[in-house]
Amino acid sequence: MAYHVLYRRRAERDLERLAQAVTLEWFDALLDAIESLAEFPERCAFAPEPGFRVRGIPELLYGEGHNIYRILYRVKDERLQILTVRHARRRALGR
Repeated sequence: MAYHVLYRRRAERDLERLAQAVTLEWFDALLDAIESLAEFPERCAFAPEPGFRVRGIPELLYGEGHNIYRILYRVKDERLQILTVRHARRRALGR
């Protein structure tokens, strides 16, 4: 089953800012990685923040070295919602 990928406003803002800071090639590859979640979203582990496992929020890690980004998302019915895209070195999310 392929899920329909939707972007929350926060994720859209994150991606707009990121697009200005990275190469087009890297950004396109990030978007491809995000869209690949539509086919198999269960492949990713839950985000490590307390309560995210219970709330069903996994994360896709993208990048390498010091340039790793966390894509947090939620699967509900036939939709996959991208919640946020954040650099992995940023502090953990709260509630």
